[in-house]
Amino acid sequence: MNKSINNFPVKRLEQLHEKKHGKLIKNYFMNYEILRYESIESTMKTVNENIKNREFLNQIVVANFQTLGHGRFNRKWYSKKDKDLLASIPIITNKKTSVHMPIILSLSIFETISELISPGSELKIKWPNDILLNSKKISGMITENIVEEKDVYINFGVGINVNSNFDDLSGKGFLATSLKIEESKYFNIEEIIYLLLIKISKNLNFNKKIFFNWKRNLYFPKKEIFLNNNNIDKYHVDGVDDFGNLIVSFKEKKFTLSSDEISFQD
Repeated sequence: MNKSINNFPVKRLEQLHEKKHGKLIKNYFMNYEILRYESIESTMKTVNENIKNREFLNQIVVANFQTLGHGRFNRKWYSKKDKDLLASIPIITNKKTSVHMPIILSLSIFETISELISPGSELKIKWPNDILLNSKKISGMITENIVEEKDVYINFGVGINVNSNFDDLSGKGFLATSLKIEESKYFNIEEIIYLLLIKISKNLNFNKKIFFNWKRNLYFPKKEIFLNNNNIDKYHVDGVDDFGNLIVSFKEKKFTLSSDEISFQD
């Protein structure tokens, strides 16, 4: 059985980092606590169980290492021990806000990383929610939802390459980087968690400004795609709708695709 190595309230993070990053907005996460594990199968699995049982809904589960960590489409998430940010955060919201959560959360990761990198670095949100730093993947996320009559229980899983080096990230099949590689220094993972919570708290007050900030930082790796294993008909990528779904066109007809229907995995 997995045992946490320590747990502490998010308020302690605020006390440590508010001078540099400010206070938590609207105190959304103020009653939360961080539950940190040395090793765990998956932070997502633990939070999913908590949501299913409707218990410990204020626990952010963080791991130094995952044995069965995964991202979208059940792709394995690789990370060396004690190097990166690996966390799952339970968030309870209403149905109106829940439809915008992929935008809110991916933008929050983007804004977090943007505060930690040098001016002139190129940071992009690869649709729908990977984060690319200087054309290399630095972060990914996944959300799993349970919808009830009024509330939506969201399990937000996030991985950010923080202190990994070149050898740690080699052999993944795609270009990857970390904050340490790009900035040539070590980073405090708990500080990054706190900064991420600030950004989420801010963006939960979703509006058009937040949406357009997300949209203007989007990157589409392909202008034309194939659908349903059809390698003949090419669909042109036109952009996104107001909910972040992909808009494509074929023979003067437009189609809307969700992130569950297509991937730009290279």
